[in-house]
Amino acid sequence: MNPDFNEKIAWPVAEKLNYLGIKSASIFPFAAALSSEIDNDKFALSFLRQPLLYLRLRPGRQKIAISKLREAGLYFELIGDDCIVLQNATSLDAILRINRDAVVQDYNSQRVFDSLENLSSFLTKEKKVTVWDCCAASGGKSILLYDRMQGNLKLTVSDIRKSILYNLQQRLQQAGVPVYHTFAADLQQQHPDESLEPFDVIICDVPCTGSGTWSRTPEQLAFFTKEVIGDYAQRQTAIVGNAARYLKAGGILFYITCSVFRGENEDIVEMVQKNYSLTLLQQHYLKGYEMQADTLFVAVLKK
Repeated sequence: MNPDFNEKIAWPVAEKLNYLGIKSASIFPFAAALSSEIDNDKFALSFLRQPLLYLRLRPGRQKIAISKLREAGLYFELIGDDCIVLQNATSLDAILRINRDAVVQDYNSQRVFDSLENLSSFLTKEKKVTVWDCCAASGGKSILLYDRMQGNLKLTVSDIRKSILYNLQQRLQQAGVPVYHTFAADLQQQHPDESLEPFDVIICDVPCTGSGTWSRTPEQLAFFTKEVIGDYAQRQTAIVGNAARYLKAGGILFYITCSVFRGENEDIVEMVQKNYSLTLLQQHYLKGYEMQADTLFVAVLKK
């Protein structure tokens, strides 16, 4: 359709945009709703690059997994001790035991518990830390925390549908992560079972717009309306409120989204502090838009 473009295919993105007369604001038109921590231009340009595939190598399996990847002749990069970067379309099922050798997990999803010093008071050999992953979905955060805490936890998982929990249990079994209790609950509408004992740690990885992951699904840019942010904020407020009731005094709550919108992140954290006797220890964005990864928000709160 535009044969003149062929000779310009190797141009840098900035030169292509200039040639076409396209500004980054027209790629991502929701800048007014962004957190002030997000660079709008860099985030918008991330939609023009396909995200990479990231693996997290399980403890004790690093050498085995790396050896298998090399034997298969795959090109990869190693970040730190346990993060592998591959091209997005790489097929791994015939090479690695997924969930046992390695977990398919975005780079920044691997970093949500990097502030584990906040859990230091719980980490004793005599007592397992009680953990509730209240919106567990596929269980990636549960497996991650299990590995980071060297198995020193007693895990409860829940989600809105029993079908989700069935798939979750299958994955945790593959990963060798024991589960103490599972149950289905819609935390937007109801309190969970009153027989639950309070938890040392609650992981609240809430449903959100997913805007920090849209470079993987850029069609979202065509269908999204900013009014949806308020809808999600209402759901997030209800979920955090119902979950926070089950946090022990001195316990830690991780509030996590894969959103870049202030209305789902900083605004929710402000509300939580006011209404649920929680103190903010830290909050930050894990910015993936410069490295072909997802962007996440993490807040750590203490009761």
